[in-house]
Amino acid sequence: MNLSRISQSIAIATVASLPAAMMGASSALAEDSVFIMINNTSANMVEFYASPSTADTWEEDIFDGYVLRSRGGEVEVTIEDDGRGCIYDFLAVFDDGIEVDEYQIDICNMGEYEYTDS
Repeated sequence: MNLSRISQSIAIATVASLPAAMMGASSALAEDSVFIMINNTSANMVEFYASPSTADTWEEDIFDGYVLRSRGGEVEVTIEDDGRGCIYDFLAVFDDGIEVDEYQIDICNMGEYEYTDS
């Protein structure tokens, strides 16, 4: 199995909940959240969802066909600042059928996020 580092970027394109005219000067100061996702599990991650914790449903699958390899696969994830804050929920789906959901994650200035088998 090839354990080489993955350097593909995935951007999360989300639609702002407010019209641009209503966002005013604060949108000019907005910063996207960028972090490295690491898959140190024994299964490949085949789907990944990140939704604001205030949302009632999961957003679209960020990976959209991309596979994050097991045992050290890494990918840079960018979540565009759309005015919905820093607190997000994650759902990861693995090729062995396991789903892992985690809530109330502060994505601002996170750096890295790692999934493990523990």
